[in-house]
Order: sequence, then C-alpha cells, then structure tokens
Amino acid sequence: MDYVLFLYGLSFLLLAFVCTTASSGPAARIPLWGLLGFGLLHGMFEWTLLLDLYGIHPLLIRPISSILLIGSFIFLLLFALGCGNTGGFRRHKLWALPLLLIPVLAAIPMGLEQPAARYFILLPAGLIAGLALMRNQPGGAPRRSTDRWIGGLLTAYALTA
Repeated sequence: MDYVLFLYGLSFLLLAFVCTTASSGPAARIPLWGLLGFGLLHGMFEWTLLLDLYGIHPLLIRPISSILLIGSFIFLLLFALGCGNTGGFRRHKLWALPLLLIPVLAAIPMGLEQPAARYFILLPAGLIAGLALMRNQPGGAPRRSTDRWIGGLLTAYALTA
C-alpha cells in the first residue's frame, strides 16, 4: 500500500510540474493555476496518508491531511469553473458554482477521510472541467486535439477515481 500511495502522490506532483511548464505555452488559454494547485496539494495529501500509515505523528498529520484535501478540492473546483469560463459554459457559470458547492457541503458530514465523500466532491468538478476542455474554444481560437484528449482523460478520471 505504501508504494501505491507514494506513486499516486508523485503522479499528482508531476501533474503540478507539468502545469507550471505548460502555463506559459499555448496551453496558457486554459487556467492551469487551478490544476497546478490541485496537483500540488493533492500529491502532498497522498503523502500525508503515507505518513499516517506508518503512524508518524497522527495527531499532527490528520489535521494537516484534512486541510490539504479540502484545499486540493477547492483548487479543482476553481479549475472547473475556470475551464467553463473559457469555453462554451460562460453563461452557465452562475448555476455551476452552487452545483459544485452542494456536493462539498453534503460530503463534509460523511467525513472527508472516507473515499465515498472524496468521490462525491470530485465527480462534478472533474466532469465539468473535462467536458469544458473537450469543447474548449476560448477567444475563437481553434480547438487543439490535445484539449479533447485531456478533457476525455479528466472525465474518465472523474468517473473512475
């Protein structure tokens, strides 16, 4: 289990690294700062689970872990809203915010340490961001084929995570 948590955390940190390198290139039309924050915080969250697995300062690690988890999902929600703002979802932004916040508020009583609660939060944010990327045409720019791939992979992640 420790290798899985280590690799899972590393993959999110690599996602954050890729977002920093891509934010100045042609992908800059997508708000990568939200995905960068999600990758960085969620990768650190996975590694706090690894520390908790080994019993290293559980009274300190568990609150830090919860803060990192909540922060990572806030960045994912902001990324979803940002993707919707650049694509064809701009006029739907007002209903998207409550739609994204309802699962967050509903998942808190379930306990954020529960995988079902985390999935409940991830699903709408991942779907909105993935679908927005798949149809992303900000500023009349031509759609890149990678937008569809990235959007499809993000949608698949939201459905299967």
